[in-house]
Amino acid sequence: METTDLSIKETALQEQISEKRTQLSELYLSLGQKYYEFHRNDAEPAMQSAVEAADAAETELRQLESQLKKLKDGLICSSCGAELSEGDRFCPGCGNRILRNHSEEDNASCPRCGTAAAAGQRFCVKCGCPLSEEPEESTENTSFEPEVPAGPAVCPSCGEPVDDDMAFCISCGYRLKR
Repeated sequence: METTDLSIKETALQEQISEKRTQLSELYLSLGQKYYEFHRNDAEPAMQSAVEAADAAETELRQLESQLKKLKDGLICSSCGAELSEGDRFCPGCGNRILRNHSEEDNASCPRCGTAAAAGQRFCVKCGCPLSEEPEESTENTSFEPEVPAGPAVCPSCGEPVDDDMAFCISCGYRLKR
């Protein structure tokens, strides 16, 4: 029985020692951080290289966080890392198409001219720009386009009502005007 009691006491002491070492480690970290914060500009010569290394690490951390924000905001090309401007649709470094994360509000208007778009609309009614990131390939033969009749206009392709100033049918994408 004595060996079991001894083993239990030994295990308990080892746990206490481990906890104390962890506590001491955390105190050293806190002490070092406080020293750095208070003596950043007037460190003792023995600490100068550590302070300079911490300064460099902080600067690099800020740069990395800035790059991550730009990447998330679509201002860095995910293919080659080149910096982009807000309106770039293709990367100036590698030529890849820039796909940006748009909220539902952004999708409510044409990316080219800003005209409001209805839900489910595939093309801008004013300029004809595709409203989706990947425009669908049309299988329609657009070499022959019948005249749109006067009066209440309908799309010659799908028969849906269209306005006189529409360049494309908002239902099927058929080109109404050249």
